[in-house]
Amino acid sequence: MTFKKDLINTSKITLMALALTLGTNMLFAAWQAPTQTPPNGNVPAPLNQGSVDQTKAGGLAVNAFAAAANSFFAGNVTIGTPTA
Repeated sequence: MTFKKDLINTSKITLMALALTLGTNMLFAAWQAPTQTPPNGNVPAPLNQGSVDQTKAGGLAVNAFAAAANSFFAGNVTIGTPTA
C-alpha cells in the first residue's frame, strides 16, 4: 500500500514539474524582443520625437500648458499678451 502511495505522489510531483517547465518554455517562446533599439523599427517614437503628427489618447500636460477634452490647436494661438 505504501509503495502505491509513494508512486502516486512521485507521479504527481513529476507531472507538476513537467507542466511548469512546459508552461515557462511556452511563455518565453511567445515573447519576442524588439528587432531594433527604440524609437526605430517596431517601437513607436515617443511623443516628443519625430517630425510627423502624433496623437495621444488621454490628457496631456507639459509644465504650465495643459490641453483637455476636445482641444485642438493649429497655427499660432495667443491668449493674453505674449512675452519674450
